[in-house]
Amino acid sequence: MEKFDFGVYIGRFEPFHVAHLASVNFALEQCETLIVVIGSCNKPRTTKNPWTAAERGAMILDSLTYEQQQRIKFVLANDHLYNDNVWVTSVQRQVSEITTGGTEHASPTIALFGHEKDDSSFYLRIFPQWKFIETDEIKGVKGATEIRELYFRGDAEFRGYLPNAVIHFLVKFRETPEFEKLKEEFHFIESYKEAWRGAPFPPMFVTVDAVVFKSGHVLVVKRKGNPGKGLFALPGGFLNQKETIRAGAIREL
Repeated sequence: MEKFDFGVYIGRFEPFHVAHLASVNFALEQCETLIVVIGSCNKPRTTKNPWTAAERGAMILDSLTYEQQQRIKFVLANDHLYNDNVWVTSVQRQVSEITTGGTEHASPTIALFGHEKDDSSFYLRIFPQWKFIETDEIKGVKGATEIRELYFRGDAEFRGYLPNAVIHFLVKFRETPEFEKLKEEFHFIESYKEAWRGAPFPPMFVTVDAVVFKSGHVLVVKRKGNPGKGLFALPGGFLNQKETIRAGAIREL
């Protein structure tokens, strides 16, 4: 088996589940140090991204042995919508700072570990300078999206797909005000979808937003309802019937 100085493993880990753990264990068998890139950082809590980067990092470390923990490094990656080049550059720069240790002439061997499950795994093919190594798919394990749905519905089945340390964290997280807000948002979205489930045609929703600049500032509002209740947003909302997009944006503004 080929050995590498460094491995890179990218994910959102919302939450860190048993398939993630198996991939980390597999990668640590083939590299000295594993750099775990935690994506979607510095975002507000939503039902899609319920946990902070620090919380996800703790989930990962608490699921490993002490010896494994010493061989893990973290890179935090913000989302850059519609601009993959900025995201790739940010990840490469942070990984380089770890792998070269500030030495320009260092040339460590680096492997990128991951599983190409669908189109969302496109990022595994945009780092050609790192050797890509496919991790095995674990049959019968639900993905993070399904695990989150079970968790917010209060279905204990979610426990079957998580390391013990993550189960403990999520059980404790239920006692926090943040969980109550997320659960409220989750059920709001579920009810909203259900209300349109019987429509004789696929529902199409159009929303409008306004971006207002004034003296170097941007106008924002605080959302009064779900989803995203209490978060800052651009002024906007749903278009009314027989209303132009421009008229709708001005009305919401």
